[in-house]
Amino acid sequence: MVTFTILILTFISVLSIYKQAFAEYNKVRLRSDYVKARYFAQSWMVFAVNILSKIPENQLYMFGIFDGPKPFSYNNKAQVIISITDETGKINLNYLVNNNYTDQSVNMAIREMLDRLSESMGISYDRWDAVIDWIDDNDIKMPFGYEKQDYALMNPPRRIKNSYLHSVEELMFIPGFDTWTLYADRRTDEEKRKYSKDFMTEEELMTIHDSDFILSNNITAYMPEKTNEGDWKININSAPYHVILALSEFITPEVARAIIVERIKNGGYFSNISDLEKISQLHLPTVGKITLLQEIAGRINYSGRIYKIIVDVSVGSKTARVMGFYDTNVKKIISYLE
Repeated sequence: MVTFTILILTFISVLSIYKQAFAEYNKVRLRSDYVKARYFAQSWMVFAVNILSKIPENQLYMFGIFDGPKPFSYNNKAQVIISITDETGKINLNYLVNNNYTDQSVNMAIREMLDRLSESMGISYDRWDAVIDWIDDNDIKMPFGYEKQDYALMNPPRRIKNSYLHSVEELMFIPGFDTWTLYADRRTDEEKRKYSKDFMTEEELMTIHDSDFILSNNITAYMPEKTNEGDWKININSAPYHVILALSEFITPEVARAIIVERIKNGGYFSNISDLEKISQLHLPTVGKITLLQEIAGRINYSGRIYKIIVDVSVGSKTARVMGFYDTNVKKIISYLE
């Protein structure tokens, strides 16, 4: 009996040690998978930067680099998803306030575009007042904004930034913005049916996508390392449907689709204004006998500068993500997050 008891106790002790050792092994293995995934992600970030710095932009559009996330498997060890987006085709919220601290005035071109974007997406345009107050370095409250004293009374209280946004996600600190506002499909059930494949024309299917109805896909937030006059202009080559609509009150859905269709026919890339002159709808008169093309000419450009790179890598059960903003003018990453 004594011997049997000793054997049982020995077996229980060994089993306990084995369980502890196996648990430690799993922790190390999982940690190892994450480290591998992180290093893989960093490597693919460097790869994406090399692509952007060495291949001409028009060829990148031709190859569809910016058409959406690119998933693939690497050596059967890692699942990789790379997404590269041209942020200069979106409305940059940081340009709402002139980026000269001696001149804290509102950039009305950006504000008017945001108001038109809000109208087309069914969002109250009042909330941009709060963004202006969040960015500008003064205590003058916009009509529907919030200043330091308002944030101090919130529950919980918070501090106003009075500086530029580092990311779109930072909007979550500002009243009027939440996850649903930024990342949800803005369409009603009736609009979703209207934009379903059963009811859309071939042209609409080419030019309008579900992602266009998500606010965060139409706005951005970054500050280039070196700023130049006109940096706020929209890159017409990467502007999504609703941003094109926001360029002018005279741009109708039909005109916006015509621009995107011509862009597709042109290999996804307009080199200059002469490429846009082929679009008959842009020759319609607006105010003061100028054409629609002449009106938007000062609000657009034809090349990208800031690219957002997101790399997700999965190894085993662990996933690592790296994200960065690459500035082609200074040829380096100006913002990086893991």
